Amino acid sequence: MRRKEWSVMNRKAVSQDESTGHIRKNPREIHEDAIMRAWVKAQTADASEHADEWIDWKEIEHHVLRLQRQLAHAVEHNNRKAVRHYKWLIRTSHHTKLMAIRHVTQENRGRRTPGVDGKTYTTPEKRRELRGLVDLGSRPLPVRRVYIVKKNGKPRPLGIPTTHDRVCQAIHKAAMEPEWDTQFSPNTYGFRPQRSTWDAMSQVFANFCKSGSAQWVIEGDIRGYFDNVDHAKLLARLAPEDRIYVRRMLKAPVLDPEEGLLASTRGTPQGGLISPLIAVIALQGMEKDLRQKAFQMRFGSSRANPGINIVSYADDFIVTCKTKEQAEQFVPVIAQWLADNVGVELSLEKTHITNINDGFDFLGFHVRKYKGQLLIKPAKDSKLAVLRKIKGILDANKSAKQSMVIRLLNPIIRGWGNYYSTQVSKKVFGYCDHKIIQMLWKWAKRRHPKKSAWWIYQRYFTRRGNRNWVFADGPFTLATMSDIRIIRHIKIQGRRSPHRPSDHEYFEARREQLLLKRLNGFQKKVVHKTGGRCALCGCNISVEHFRHWQVNGDNDILFARMIPDRLGGHNTIENVVVTHRWCYEKYRSIHDYDTLPDNPERYLSNQESIVDGKWSGKENSQRANDNVKTAGWLEPCDSKESRPVLRGQGHHKVPKLPDLMLRKIRIAMADRNAKYRLEDIVQIDDFYLGGESEGKRGRGTDQAPVVTGVSMKKGKPEYLFMDLVNDLSKHSVLEVLSGRLTKGVILETDGWPTYASCAEDLGVQSHLIARSRDGNKNETFQWLDKAISNFKKFIDGTYHGRQLDDQLYMEEYTYRYNRRNFGHRLVERLLAASAQTSLAQSP
Repeated sequence: MRRKEWSVMNRKAVSQDESTGHIRKNPREIHEDAIMRAWVKAQTADASEHADEWIDWKEIEHHVLRLQRQLAHAVEHNNRKAVRHYKWLIRTSHHTKLMAIRHVTQENRGRRTPGVDGKTYTTPEKRRELRGLVDLGSRPLPVRRVYIVKKNGKPRPLGIPTTHDRVCQAIHKAAMEPEWDTQFSPNTYGFRPQRSTWDAMSQVFANFCKSGSAQWVIEGDIRGYFDNVDHAKLLARLAPEDRIYVRRMLKAPVLDPEEGLLASTRGTPQGGLISPLIAVIALQGMEKDLRQKAFQMRFGSSRANPGINIVSYADDFIVTCKTKEQAEQFVPVIAQWLADNVGVELSLEKTHITNINDGFDFLGFHVRKYKGQLLIKPAKDSKLAVLRKIKGILDANKSAKQSMVIRLLNPIIRGWGNYYSTQVSKKVFGYCDHKIIQMLWKWAKRRHPKKSAWWIYQRYFTRRGNRNWVFADGPFTLATMSDIRIIRHIKIQGRRSPHRPSDHEYFEARREQLLLKRLNGFQKKVVHKTGGRCALCGCNISVEHFRHWQVNGDNDILFARMIPDRLGGHNTIENVVVTHRWCYEKYRSIHDYDTLPDNPERYLSNQESIVDGKWSGKENSQRANDNVKTAGWLEPCDSKESRPVLRGQGHHKVPKLPDLMLRKIRIAMADRNAKYRLEDIVQIDDFYLGGESEGKRGRGTDQAPVVTGVSMKKGKPEYLFMDLVNDLSKHSVLEVLSGRLTKGVILETDGWPTYASCAEDLGVQSHLIARSRDGNKNETFQWLDKAISNFKKFIDGTYHGRQLDDQLYMEEYTYRYNRRNFGHRLVERLLAASAQTSLAQSP
């Protein structure tokens, strides 16, 4: 940058830095303060190949947040030079770029959705590549048009930008949001940080709860809001430094799958990161102007009490009025304001005027007064929608095993129930539970048409406590909405903003208050250990992440075990920590599941210790059973629902001495097998244990799945492994392969997508071996097929089927297989290994 330009950008921004209290005496002193020094340090940050392994996210978030608070402070003091300066600092900061890349490629739910270029950046190597490609001066590429189905069955068009353009939008959003968030109306809740639909419904309750409150409401409906916003009117609201990029983004053409490349003349593309913010900016000023207009129409007694109240969430809004006549007079006023300031139309056909005693729907809730008492309940349409969704899942999984059905339904039941857990929902929860049990009964009865009702009940249902109809399969239990607690939400104060420096203490206290409110006892203790921060990066875990985890089933946070299961780690308060998903994935990419963390003693209780690199302690150590709710496909925290089910669990018969000796020998075999890592070319497949069973065969059967693999050297088998897993989901297979393979192997699979996805995450090659027309594999898998066949004969012939522990029998078989050339040395080595093994060890 030229010396003249540099001096212009470093002129005095504000007379006082509110966050530090530092008074700048020299107008050019800004380049010497802490913010500028941190910015210069960020530009010279290490961008080497392995730099992301040591990124200090806590420092990065603190730096960006401090810049945003300085920007908000300058906006409130109407210092335009300082506003432009801090926006420039935020946009050019390397730290902002890193946070934008992390948000787009790791946090965002659409991180695997490509744009028109077909590129995604979901691996560390690709993220490092993206870091060097980000250019804010480039023109956005066309957006890819996709259609999703709305609740009413009509298609909703979405515009998906490329990953590069989404990163640029995230950077511009970081620079624009602090400026606008401090100016938004107090009762605007959509797409704003630290605000949710719960805050909007709390404001609705405040507007109607009193006996003298307004009795009439205007339910506003804007016709195609996101598709019809006028570009000229929107751009006129923005600052000159923001207008250039937003214009380019709005004018980016649309690539429609049927009509080809289309010009964009109106609307904001739904699908971009900055589009929600722009949509809220377009409606800025509506509350203030309409309240002023209501006062001029003499609806109220003063400007502070103009006779109306407005609550808006993006394009959904309501307006309260005292009488029906006032509401009818005010509808044309609203329509005129929208046409003049936003360029959109108010749908007069869908805009209704309703009495509060008749009730109305807003944001999925039904608001109505019953004999003078205001109650907010789940809307009927939302209740029917969730029941239809559950019925659709049951219809699509008629032959799936019971545990898989429970896994599919639990996130939906918990998410829907948690969303409505702030209002009067207990009666609706009981009704939904009743309907779900009825649907499950029909699902079970269809599977066994010739069985009696009592047999079906005993097969699929059980009794727990005072409840008779508990849909459970071993450790898997279906969640019920009736068990969800009703917890009132504390509404945010309207004028507060997380970007305002003076509101920092308010939001810290609010975060601590809301963070622990909806967690159970075990989760509260785990979160309290780190003060609500990620145990790996040290950054605060936001309330939004916890809310999305509970309501939407997002996996942005994880309750993870630091000492892995294969090393004996348990679900204790000491061993379980709360982390960001991306932090845990990065940690496990550096430290595999066979490595103890640094200072492992801090993850042990008083009854536990580390012996020979593994956990050792009393079996009755403090554990968390169902209380730990895992989130996402990884599920590192081994709750009851994520443990493999082994035959014989729950049997308390005391084994005889020969049985103990045999078990000790098999444990020694398993301990030695764990030290083998397969190299070169590895063939991977899966099979199932169990006899004849009803329903589907192969993947999806009710039998116990096993992941197996054999390494090939010069066309001959070398080493074999077999691991019993709970299911063939990605996280189960990935955990097995990460502990069994070395880096640089080449996987040969039958083309099942899970194996290819795991190979991509492990950074190894994957080759597809096609099946023949009769469904059998070709001769490439002959050695693996022979090993599987011999193992089944070994189980059926030697042990007459499965008895106590299938995994230990597999360990015995693989131990013999891998040492088939040892000869007489095998017995000596096995006896020596058994002497060093205790029964407390278990694979």
